[in-house]
Amino acid sequence: MAEVPKDVLREFEQKLEADLQSVAVTVTAVTGVIIYWRGVWSLLDNVMGDSLFGDICCIIVGLTIVLAIRLSGVKVASSFWPNG
Repeated sequence: MAEVPKDVLREFEQKLEADLQSVAVTVTAVTGVIIYWRGVWSLLDNVMGDSLFGDICCIIVGLTIVLAIRLSGVKVASSFWPNG
């Protein structure tokens, strides 16, 4: 069986490491969004009950978070951005 060149292995390791970092950031971001969403939902139910105002507040907060992540330029998952 032919031996794989060391530079090919090194390049593969670097790509794998970058991909694992991307996955970790993605999982962390998703977990944070879910926890935040749950807390906001519970807080709004306790403060306002089920109301249109509470629903609008959740939409605004959610969109603000998504927009902030997008504008920050943080790469959440490599598959979301095309190469180029």
